[in-house]
Amino acid sequence: MINMRYIINTFKFLLFFIIILSCEERVELDYVEYSPGSLADNDGKITYADVDVYPLLDIISTDTPSVDNSIKTGVVFSIDTVKAPAESTFDHSKFSIDKPSGVISYDNSMGGLSEGNYMISVSVNNAGGVAKYDDAVSMTVLSVPIQVNIDNQSVDVGSLEIGEIATASITDLSGQGVVNSVTYQLIDAPDIYTINETTGVISKVKAANSGSVKLSVQVGSNLGAVVASDLLTVNVGPSPTITLFQLDGTTLLTRVTLSPYTAYTSYPPLLSDMNAASWGIILPPSLENFKNFFSMGAAGEITLAADANLPEGDYKIGLTPQNAGGIS
Repeated sequence: MINMRYIINTFKFLLFFIIILSCEERVELDYVEYSPGSLADNDGKITYADVDVYPLLDIISTDTPSVDNSIKTGVVFSIDTVKAPAESTFDHSKFSIDKPSGVISYDNSMGGLSEGNYMISVSVNNAGGVAKYDDAVSMTVLSVPIQVNIDNQSVDVGSLEIGEIATASITDLSGQGVVNSVTYQLIDAPDIYTINETTGVISKVKAANSGSVKLSVQVGSNLGAVVASDLLTVNVGPSPTITLFQLDGTTLLTRVTLSPYTAYTSYPPLLSDMNAASWGIILPPSLENFKNFFSMGAAGEITLAADANLPEGDYKIGLTPQNAGGIS
């Protein structure tokens, strides 16, 4: 009885030991030890595709780089250096890299990324080491693809003329329709001229002295701004002149002698370089109380009523023509 129990217990122990050994053996067969691939500077295991980009007012990115299978696990990217054009206006802090994927981005939401070639070097590390990849990717920022046009390069206007004189427009040179959100602005122009920021229509809104002025236009867009210097030349004609004649219509009028009760109508004046829509009279303060005795004809002639009873003295009287735009 005792021997039988001993035999049974011994058999159970042996069976348990065999099961344990079997489990350990299966674990050893399924286990594959991980050995990260080695890294070395410029070893070709990280490759980027160079990119050409427009300076979009957005985040601009490279493509995801290719990573050799031997180092794919646990790779961490970082930017090492950025070589920029000598006159570049870029902000180094706006460059960033996605550490797991290696995608390089520049935040150009506020603009400032000027055209040129940017060479970016990256560092890569994993459990197998750290490596540097010099000039890993070239990001070429293209010029803003906008050509600024004008329908009239030179316009002749009167000194007192107001109204639309020319229209600026743009051509999208990208061939991809990437230009939008276009706005127009005059650069350092006198306040005599304005431009509609949406349509590009340039207008003369005030009187101007005779002579020529060149207007420059800045065009803003989602890709940034371009300036077209001296896009439009405005040639302003001579200032208007008024010539007064005696009643014979040929002799110049400089002085009229009247009695206090004399009625008088002047000959219509000759107005040059302006079309008058209406006329006004300029009286000295001493005749202000007699203004109702004076009137103006449609052609600019001055009429004085017979019963004015003007006080004796010398008075200077002026004329003011006004064009259809309200400029006088």
